[in-house]
Amino acid sequence: ESFALAALGIGTLGGGFEVRLLDSVQLRMLNEALDAIGTDDSALRAMLLARLSVASTLGAEQARRVAMAEEAVAIATRVGHAGALAQSLAAWCDAHAGPRHTDERRAAAAEMLAAAQRSGDPELELLARRFEIVAHMERGDLPLAWRAIDAFTELADRLRQPQFCWFARLVEGMRAHLRGDLDTAQPLAEEASRIGRSISSGNARMLADGALIPILARDRGEPGFVEMIASATRDHPEVARAMDGALLYGVGYGVDRDTAARVLAA
Repeated sequence: ESFALAALGIGTLGGGFEVRLLDSVQLRMLNEALDAIGTDDSALRAMLLARLSVASTLGAEQARRVAMAEEAVAIATRVGHAGALAQSLAAWCDAHAGPRHTDERRAAAAEMLAAAQRSGDPELELLARRFEIVAHMERGDLPLAWRAIDAFTELADRLRQPQFCWFARLVEGMRAHLRGDLDTAQPLAEEASRIGRSISSGNARMLADGALIPILARDRGEPGFVEMIASATRDHPEVARAMDGALLYGVGYGVDRDTAARVLAA
């Protein structure tokens, strides 16, 4: 059990809020911990399966990730452990990304939020709120998305932990951008970037430096935003597979041919 807890403690910021990908040490420890605790139902086994499902992103077959997440949810439900259920539902949501599963993820995020609140773990509640925000945005349900953003930022600011505060500033900046208020969005995006750098958050670098900040530059008519995207994501192998799509998205917004050729070549 001590080894399992140690395995869950590495490779993450915020108790699963941000999990390192393509981390061979983390993956080896999680698998070793699963072997050590055996196959009987337990909250620890559910949490290990959930974390392994997320940590295996880009490194395992999608069907395997889904199976681990679903097994984790089933075990956590059987043992009646609210914290393990919240973590398992987070892994399930992560394994079912994309528009095909948006409505299912909205329901899972609501169940996750209830489990997190029962567990009394504010970090799990923030994780549930994050999935809520994404699912509501994908459905275009802005009133519910705004409500989830407000709930997230209120709790994150109360905790004053940088691994959550950067995301609060990011989603506030996203909301301001969607409202067309670039002057409000810009300092929020820069604050998200600054806080993220203070904890070496790869997600903050991708989402603030590699998404919101360059998109604001694009909408201000400033040149070079595609290079900003490429620079922010260059050192992150977990996004290398998505780079072509991101760059082509940028090219669709008036980037000249020479700039597109140079960035794509790099």
